[in-house]
Order: sequence, then structure tokens, then C-alpha cells
Amino acid sequence: NLANSDFVKVVANSIFAFEITIGNLANSFTNSIGYYVDAILVTETFSDPKPNRDVFNALMKTRELVVLQTIGINPQDYLKYKRYTRFIHIAIMADKTFNTNISGEEPNQEEAEFVLNFVTDSIIQVENLDNDILKPYDRLS
Repeated sequence: NLANSDFVKVVANSIFAFEITIGNLANSFTNSIGYYVDAILVTETFSDPKPNRDVFNALMKTRELVVLQTIGINPQDYLKYKRYTRFIHIAIMADKTFNTNISGEEPNQEEAEFVLNFVTDSIIQVENLDNDILKPYDRLS
């Protein structure tokens, strides 16, 4: 797709591969968090428990960072990846297909190449954890 200048497709496919790989690895660290879970119930003094998305989002970000640190992903490269992919949003379906939405500027060739290389390198780092990509991800738990 790089040769065809379809940079959105390159970035979307890369995001999909990264999310599936890192998501599966995160599940092996902290167990799976249900697809429909989007908040944590918080209890405060003198008030009824209520869902809190901020606490949930902080937990998810921490979970992601633990995985990235464990497999040795460069934090600066990860921030660059996030910056280059900020306008491309994917929704992963139960059958492991995905839909893509664009909310801003489309990536250029340099950004698409960086994202593809970053994701490829990250997946190789995951595979090198035990040199056997055929083992299930729960090997780390």
C-alpha cells in the first residue's frame, strides 16, 4: 500500500496489528478487560458509588505502558507513533476485522513509513520474548 500511496490504509493496518499484539500481551499480564467495560465504579465518602471513566482510562494507560516497558519499546518512538496516528481511529470487531475513521489530517509517506516500521519492530520484539510466536500469549502469566 505504500507503493500505491494509500497511506491511510498503511497506518490503519499498522494500528490494527499493534493493537491486537499489544492487547493480547497486556491480557497475559493483567488478564482480559471486557470489551464493553468503559469505567470503574468509584466510591467516595458520603456519596453513592458511580462509574468513573478517568480512573478507567488511567488504568488502561498504565497497563499499556507496563507492557511497552516490559518488551523494551522506546518511549520516544511510541510517542511519535501516537502523534502520527492520532487522526486515524480503528474499531476492532469481534471477528478481528476493523473499521477506519479519519478525524483530521491524513498521514503523509514519511509518517506512514515510520508507523509501519515502528509496528513491525514492536511485533518482532514481542516475538523475540521467547523466540516462538506459535505459543499463545498467555505464556507470560
